[in-house]
Amino acid sequence: MQKLLNKSIYIFDFDGVLVDSVKIKTQSFALIYKIYGKEVVNKVINHHIENGGMSRFDKFKFYHKNFLNIDLNKNDLEILNLKFSALVKNKVINAPEIPGATKYLFELNKNKRVYVNSATPENELLEIINQRRWSNYFIDILGSPKTKTENIQFIVDQEKLDLKKFVFFGDAINDYKAAKNIGIDFVQLKSNKDELIGNPIFSVNSFEELI
Repeated sequence: MQKLLNKSIYIFDFDGVLVDSVKIKTQSFALIYKIYGKEVVNKVINHHIENGGMSRFDKFKFYHKNFLNIDLNKNDLEILNLKFSALVKNKVINAPEIPGATKYLFELNKNKRVYVNSATPENELLEIINQRRWSNYFIDILGSPKTKTENIQFIVDQEKLDLKKFVFFGDAINDYKAAKNIGIDFVQLKSNKDELIGNPIFSVNSFEELI
C-alpha cells in the first residue's frame, strides 16, 4: 500500500465502503416498487446494483420514467425520498461496518484529513454518521443533492493541495468516474463485488488489509 504514503486527503464513499449497507438499499428499492410487479422490481434491482453511487432522486426519476412511463414532479420525489429514508435510516445506523473501518479512521485522524462523499441526502447522512459516533473523524460530510464529482471538487478547492495528495475510496463505477473527473486516485473496496472497477491504484476487501 505504498501508494497511500504520500496522500494527505482521504475521501470515503459511505454505503458499501465504510458500512455494509448496500443490501439494505437494494431491499428498500424493491419494497417501494413491489406494487408495480416483479418485472419492474427486477429491472429496478438490476439497475440499482449496476449504478452504485447514483443518488436515489436520480434513480427514482429514471425508474418511473423508463419502467413506468411516469414523470415525477418535485413533490412526488420528496414523498419517495421520505418513504425510502424511513425504510433505510435506522437499518444503516445499525448496520455492521466494513471490517476495520473504525480503526482505520482512528489511525488516519492522527495525521490525515478525512472526508465523506456520498450520494445519500446530506441531512440523512449527517444523522447516520452522528448516531454511529463517527462525526469526529471527518473534516466534512458531503452528500446529495450535489454530485460526487461536485463534492470532490469542493474538497479540492477547500484544501488547495496538489491532486496527487488526494485519494477517494469507493465501491461503484460512479465513485471511480467522480475520482477520474477531477483527476485524483481511486481505491476500490471490493466488499460487494469481485470485479475491478476502472483502473484503481489498488483494491482491498476490507480496511483490515490497510491497518
